[in-house]
Amino acid sequence: MCHDRITIIFSCINSQQSYDIFLERPKIVVRPKLIEIKKPLRPAVFNCVAKGVPNPTIIWQKGNKVIGNNEIGNQLVYSGKRFHITTEGSLVIFDPRADDEDLYVCIAKNSVGSTLYRTNLYIDLSKCFFMCFRLTYV
Repeated sequence: MCHDRITIIFSCINSQQSYDIFLERPKIVVRPKLIEIKKPLRPAVFNCVAKGVPNPTIIWQKGNKVIGNNEIGNQLVYSGKRFHITTEGSLVIFDPRADDEDLYVCIAKNSVGSTLYRTNLYIDLSKCFFMCFRLTYV
């Protein structure tokens, strides 16, 4: 059975007082929306906001791999810092490319539990002509 709210009641030994502590499982209140990129060089922004007690931590996955900033376990590493997770939990992908097209998962976690929301990024530059080519300087 899964509980969204847990109440802990405790009393002080040398006092007649008791205290209630409320803990809440994370709930995603702003869900990331599907993004379809048709113009190059524009960032893709997935917004994900969660509430809970204690405050949840937001973790992002691309496919089944965690988006991170080091090479531990199954974390993804992106050179050039094209992927950025804001302090609010949004995922920003700068200069999205065809290989960025995938399932993206926002996971909100705290000590009570976790919840997730899935979305997709689609890249369609088939109608792009002039600005579709990246300039490379030698």
